[in-house]
Amino acid sequence: MWPIYQQETIAKPFVGRIPQTFADDMDTIDAYLAESRGTRDARPLVELLVRRRKETTAP
Repeated sequence: MWPIYQQETIAKPFVGRIPQTFADDMDTIDAYLAESRGTRDARPLVELLVRRRKETTAP
């Protein structure tokens, strides 16, 4: 095994909250990937996801 993989400290998984928009985000990402096949810029997708997250978490 490569020395870089021989670690003394083993990472522990953690649990985080799943945002309310998670299911919609996944559907949006799946649709974007199916349509673009990696040929379009991802910036509009990220902007949409960030905007949606801000709208749902705003007080």
